[in-house]
Amino acid sequence: METSDKIATWKNHGPALILLGISLLSILLLFAFIARTVPTLPNPIPLNLSYEGTAIRYGSTHNLFNLPMIGSLIWLVNTMTGLVLLRNKDERFVAHLLLTITLIAQLIIWFTALTLTNAI
Repeated sequence: METSDKIATWKNHGPALILLGISLLSILLLFAFIARTVPTLPNPIPLNLSYEGTAIRYGSTHNLFNLPMIGSLIWLVNTMTGLVLLRNKDERFVAHLLLTITLIAQLIIWFTALTLTNAI
């Protein structure tokens, strides 16, 4: 298989690669946001909130770094699974759905981070 053939096969997966890129960029931006915000937060901060918005558990501000780590783990597992599914033409819809869910999970993690840092 020539190099041009290998590139041509990936051109068919443009939406999947865009979803992967956006979700990876989201993780990197979340890590940068937390690294920038942690020094300005009071210690301890609420880590768990009830459905009413009251704090259930308090902890160190450095526990916020768990959020991008969780997002990275979700991204890694879903990316590996999605890339395996993309190789099969019959499973492409499932692969795109999985990669879309990955991006939605990143947005939920962002919302959690913004809530815990009182940015929103």
